[in-house]
Amino acid sequence: MPAAEGGFARVPVAWPVVFWACRAEEGTKMSVNPFDRIHLGYEALFGPRTRFMHVPPGRADSLVEWINVPVLDLNKTAWVEFGTIGVVVVAFLGLCWVLFRNIGGRKTVVEDGGKTKKVQ
Repeated sequence: MPAAEGGFARVPVAWPVVFWACRAEEGTKMSVNPFDRIHLGYEALFGPRTRFMHVPPGRADSLVEWINVPVLDLNKTAWVEFGTIGVVVVAFLGLCWVLFRNIGGRKTVVEDGGKTKKVQ
């Protein structure tokens, strides 16, 4: 979610689809209910003689519920920018220290029993 003034954004959340699936009796006169909703996607999970009874959403006037979701407050984000810059600078300096700490160091040659060794 993008940052917003005040730290909250309103988001629509759809009510869940709730239904009850039961097997139709063998001797029913109406094998297919003309009031059933069809081609909703979950019908393939049940047998051909399944009857669906749908539960309507909690509010009849709307199929979505609007909720407030906390997001990054634009009024309080200045420290994020400066903190990111500080972390990048410290990481760069640490990388440079690791890469260049041995440059210019003194190297001495020690002879040990006729063998030559390099010591830093």
